[in-house]
Amino acid sequence: MNTIEPSKAKIHLDVLLAEEDAQYVAHCLQLDLVATGETPGEAKRNLLDVIEVQINYAFQHDNLEHLFKPAPGEVWKKFFEMKSKRAAGVFEQYLMKSSDNAFPDMEFQERCYA
Repeated sequence: MNTIEPSKAKIHLDVLLAEEDAQYVAHCLQLDLVATGETPGEAKRNLLDVIEVQINYAFQHDNLEHLFKPAPGEVWKKFFEMKSKRAAGVFEQYLMKSSDNAFPDMEFQERCYA
């Protein structure tokens, strides 16, 4: 018997990660969501929690048209400035498998520039 495995939705999310005032700030550019932490890892985990809440809320309230709200232009500008420096070794890339997040049918790819 052949079974068809459903495909996973892939969402590409760009994240600007920066140290500000003795803490780390993670800003998801496609959703304009922000979280902080004492370490880069904590800031990213906190941001994933915020993203989870935002996506769950959008699905539960049939409000998907308002899910994606881009960050302000100055944040995108900073993101692309940092992206251009990746050749200097400041580029990190993480691929989170579905087992690493609360959405079993999605994979999140986040790119962090610091």
